[in-house]
Amino acid sequence: MYKRFVSSLLAPAAIVQFRNDKLIKVLLYVVFFALLLSTRMIIQTTTYNGISYYTSTQILQQLHEVSPDCHFDDTSLICDTEEVYEVYQDGTIAFYLDGQNTFIPSIYLNPYSFVVHADKLYIVYAGTVVKEEALKDALPLLMNLDFSHEVVDQNAFDARIITALNDYILSYKFVWAPILIGMDFLVNVMLFLFFDLFSAWMLRLRFPKLPFVQTFKMSVYSATALYLILILNSLFGLDSFLLIILLIIAFRQNSQLSYEILRRLNRKS
Repeated sequence: MYKRFVSSLLAPAAIVQFRNDKLIKVLLYVVFFALLLSTRMIIQTTTYNGISYYTSTQILQQLHEVSPDCHFDDTSLICDTEEVYEVYQDGTIAFYLDGQNTFIPSIYLNPYSFVVHADKLYIVYAGTVVKEEALKDALPLLMNLDFSHEVVDQNAFDARIITALNDYILSYKFVWAPILIGMDFLVNVMLFLFFDLFSAWMLRLRFPKLPFVQTFKMSVYSATALYLILILNSLFGLDSFLLIILLIIAFRQNSQLSYEILRRLNRKS
């Protein structure tokens, strides 16, 4: 693999000699760089230790507007009015306090909604309940919390809310962290394969004598520079001008490969 990596960066024309590599080896090459592209997600999930300051500020701002008639007793959320309070929403995850008499999951259409209703905490995915848990077990720090008292000691109220949420989120880190990493990895694999298949198709159109499987293998190796650019940009956020220059270099690698293929085909004819 090292030889293919170096050749793809320093001598793209030499990639032609790897056109008969076993397909599994080529796919493992893609998988390796897809895993490297997931490095940022791996770092973020493994080092996550609680809700960010920005998110906690948004959550608390919304909670301060919740009716003071709501409170938690020993086991349940109790509100004098039948309302649904949106505590936080970012397009993917949302938190709600549901004071309605009847729980209606179909009204929660976010990809993931965490809903407190009566004595339960529900996790709802696009209107369907995927998990429910006793509130006193999921968020024990919220028990006997009265929203009307938060103005008396707001700092203590805020700390109790955020601590309860952090404890719950971190208690399931062993579940959601691998899922997030796995999803990110699969997306990266699909991204690379899509680009490689498109590049192979373009090569096939230009050189119809070549079997598609060979153009695919060569396209995978010739895309190494692009893989590296995406990985570096993910980790360090490259300057836009530098990113354009690197992309030009990456496509130049592909042009050199095409020139070498054309040269060999002309020599055979």
